[in-house]
Amino acid sequence: MPTGIRRRNAGRTAYRRRAFFDGAEINKHNLQGRIILTGFQKNPLDFVQTFNIYLITSLYEGMPYSVLEALNFGLPLVATNVIGNNEVVENGYNGFLFEKKKVHDGVQKNSRSYE
Repeated sequence: MPTGIRRRNAGRTAYRRRAFFDGAEINKHNLQGRIILTGFQKNPLDFVQTFNIYLITSLYEGMPYSVLEALNFGLPLVATNVIGNNEVVENGYNGFLFEKKKVHDGVQKNSRSYE
């Protein structure tokens, strides 16, 4: 197996072990009404077009179809600066890019998109 694939799988395994933001965390931080966990949706575009902003925090992307769909709806876009995202998002023009694993930068750019 090529080294690149092995590393990718190792990263996925580590990621899956992390705790995800869930309903209890939403309540703990008083974010009810601001964050809605819908679960699987057969037609997610019905939800995407109601968003105020589109945030994508991928560590890697191929062709980011969800980014293209968000742009189609004219949503402010904040995305990690990874291959795929940075081929579609032009920083400061049709969205904002931040370096992967630098959540604080993403939050700052998210705030800037509302100005």
